[in-house]
Amino acid sequence: MRAQNQQKSFDARLIDTGLIDEPDNAARSTLDETRLQDLILSIQAVGLIEPLVVVPTGRRFRVLAGHRRLIACRALKLKQVPCIVRAPGEISGEAVTVHENAYREDLNAAEEARYFGQLLKSQCEGDVDKLCTLTRQTRNYVESRLLLLAGDARVLEALAGNVISMGVAQELNRFQDGARRLVYLDAAIQGGATVRTVKDWRRMDDGLAPAFPVNLEDQPAAGVAIQRPVQLTLFCLICEGTEDVHDMELFYVHRYCRKAVLDRILGNLKGGDDGVKQNGST
Repeated sequence: MRAQNQQKSFDARLIDTGLIDEPDNAARSTLDETRLQDLILSIQAVGLIEPLVVVPTGRRFRVLAGHRRLIACRALKLKQVPCIVRAPGEISGEAVTVHENAYREDLNAAEEARYFGQLLKSQCEGDVDKLCTLTRQTRNYVESRLLLLAGDARVLEALAGNVISMGVAQELNRFQDGARRLVYLDAAIQGGATVRTVKDWRRMDDGLAPAFPVNLEDQPAAGVAIQRPVQLTLFCLICEGTEDVHDMELFYVHRYCRKAVLDRILGNLKGGDDGVKQNGST
């Protein structure tokens, strides 16, 4: 009985491309021109292998899955395309869009995050649970995308440009200091850092630079202890300057190599043997 109901919920047919409308909220903000051209050539050579999924809207239809395929078919001036027509109200179009892109790995995580943000505002009244129901995704999955929106905009742009992975983006957003995050973001882009590498940077960063306490201007009330947040600053090991943090580089060195070589060189630059002793070498 259940199988029969599922069969009645949709049917396959040829539909005029002029009767098919694009999604109300397109998941992709941009289309890869190279991949789109490859799809056009593929359809031209063997036809449309995978049908579009659409839902009726009066006398017209709206795309649930296959937006890029529709664009390619229109570029080829195809008058009709094969479609799977889903029953109105059977499942949300947003759920179909999310699942198609997620499991085909076509949609960039940053694009998906922006798409979720649009749905959260336009259809879910800011309620994350409603968004989970609408897209039929777990709360962890949805929140992981929304957290990208709440994170650093520069990290999100790097993710959207496919120069870092989602895991790297998540780790970079865990850095508390914005200036430091920018330095590590640049290092991740230039060096193609893995998630594990960025995790190691974050652990190292926790004790990398000294903390400079800020003097309290006002005396606290008796019996009340007030401590202002610590101000952390990146500085160059050679000149000790704090400007142009985007031009600073990260490098790894064994602790014993640092003591044997680097600390001695820095000590000589800063004042001979006294400088070496201050840097912890013997």
